Amino acid sequence: MVKASDFFGSDYMKAGHFTKPKLLEITKVAIELLQGDADKTRPVVYFGGEDRGLVLNATNCNTLAEYLGDDFEDWPGNKAVVFPTTCDFQGKQVDCLRVRKPKNQPPAVQEESADDAF
Repeated sequence: MVKASDFFGSDYMKAGHFTKPKLLEITKVAIELLQGDADKTRPVVYFGGEDRGLVLNATNCNTLAEYLGDDFEDWPGNKAVVFPTTCDFQGKQVDCLRVRKPKNQPPAVQEESADDAF
């Protein structure tokens, strides 16, 4: 499916880019200045096979730090499940992306499309 937002959208991941959970490997974490209403510096996680990075909010950053440690330099090479869901934002339910630790799996099962990885 080709969407207009794929051409004129953001350089960062959005909930609309995902239809189901994906098991992804972290390739790097960068600290980037985000342009907008209030320019802010945020950590952005990049994953192998994905063109866009995931801007970390407090929830996703804390989730990753809980199982990967506090040092961003330790995160590359580890995996995370990225999935679309909804969350409360300013009193409204909005689409969002969340991350979680992958379920334990045997080393041989490392495909993004493996349903049992979630």
